[in-house]
Amino acid sequence: MQGVTRVRVEWDGPHNRTAMGGDTPAAARPEVDAFELAGTGMLVTDEAGLILRANRTYCDLVGRREPELVGRAFLHAFPKPAQPLVRRTLKAALGPGALPMPSHWSLVRRDGRSVAVLLTIRATGDARPLAVITVTDVTALAATEARLTAVLEEQRLILEHAQVGILFSRSGRVMRANAACARMFGYPEPELIGLATTALVPAIDGTEPTGDEPWHAELEARNRDGTAFWCEVDGQPFSAPGEPVQSIWTLRDVTERRRAQEALARALLDQRAILDNASVGIVFSRDRTVQRCNRKAEELFGYAPGELIGKPGRALYPDDEAYAAVGQQAGPVLAAGESFQTELRLRRKDGSLFWCRLSAKAVNPQAPHQETIWIGEDVTAQHAAQEALVRARDELEQRVAERTRDLADKNAELETEVAERRYAEERLQVRGERLLYHRNQLMALARRDRADLGESLAEVLATACTTLRLDRASYWRMLPDGRGVRCELVHRTPRPSGSIRK
Repeated sequence: MQGVTRVRVEWDGPHNRTAMGGDTPAAARPEVDAFELAGTGMLVTDEAGLILRANRTYCDLVGRREPELVGRAFLHAFPKPAQPLVRRTLKAALGPGALPMPSHWSLVRRDGRSVAVLLTIRATGDARPLAVITVTDVTALAATEARLTAVLEEQRLILEHAQVGILFSRSGRVMRANAACARMFGYPEPELIGLATTALVPAIDGTEPTGDEPWHAELEARNRDGTAFWCEVDGQPFSAPGEPVQSIWTLRDVTERRRAQEALARALLDQRAILDNASVGIVFSRDRTVQRCNRKAEELFGYAPGELIGKPGRALYPDDEAYAAVGQQAGPVLAAGESFQTELRLRRKDGSLFWCRLSAKAVNPQAPHQETIWIGEDVTAQHAAQEALVRARDELEQRVAERTRDLADKNAELETEVAERRYAEERLQVRGERLLYHRNQLMALARRDRADLGESLAEVLATACTTLRLDRASYWRMLPDGRGVRCELVHRTPRPSGSIRK
């Protein structure tokens, strides 16, 4: 060992030590000082393993003074199970041609604590061989190695049980990979070692990332059978002084996530196309504030593109009462997961009002205030048409009522006229029957003797005038052939009252 002076010591008894190479102890003092001042524990034993000399560092290491150690077996500081092996090691080290071989052992201090040491045994090579033993305290080193071993074991467990692929590379070659990485690429773990990283991820140029900054990307990777899949790659370069740059790569198969993102992007594009081309206004609100809307909604309320975003819902209603009423009506319906529908007047940016058919649906019924979808349609024209239709119906009903009254009056008049006509017809029938009777009487009289004709005619005439109440004179004459009579009617001029008939 460098910096340590070899000392040859002759043992004549427990109190008589003479350093070989001088006649007095003073002659050996420089060597004794170097032995004593060595920072590593040192002791000298004979071939039987009895301690002849021990320096201060070794005494402090085992917790004993030198007089306690001299003359005792070197094996005393080792645990009993290890003592036979230590004896054989000492014997082998003192054999001819033996080379010093450092080895790790545990010593037991006087207080019972164990101390990890590195032991090196060298023979002096004299006729009476002695052993110079160097004992180095490596307790701290052993603790460090234990911690390092624990860290390495943790690292091994992490690599073996990690759900993502982990790969170590150097100069573009795989140095180590875990099981998840091997499964991802379809290789047995041993076949990955030494494989070029470009065989796994062609987009990597085969070199390590430059600088100390982490590297992230989503690249197309290839399986062992050539199947392509999307891989999320995170790289972190690291290096030790004097060594090539190395990298640790974390790889995740994100094919499904990529497909889901593409499907979501397509759905968003479809949704945007629907929103932009919808014939109705669509508004997404949260906490009663407009979060987003389509262009039709902006046109419906008279706002410029993007101007409606962030507006409170109250700005779209004519007054606070209407706004509060809709909230009271819609709240329970939306909380029940149902669709709310109504028609009311809303306000445009310029203050004008219009009729709107409003539909609403909560995205999450458990929290309807978080996000609600409102669909509005301008139905002002429909309301105007409906109002015109109501007015036309009212006018028609009024006209029908008037016509009904007129028809009732006409019907009453017709019924009166029919009654009068029926009465007149009845009277005419009675008169006809009477005339038929008198005709029959006249025909009977015509067959009477002519001698009785005048008298009969006068009687008939009187009867006829009385019956018919005629104010005219009738003159009846027998026809020359005697087969009939002729009646001449002469109207009488009414006499003035009090006149005398001549």
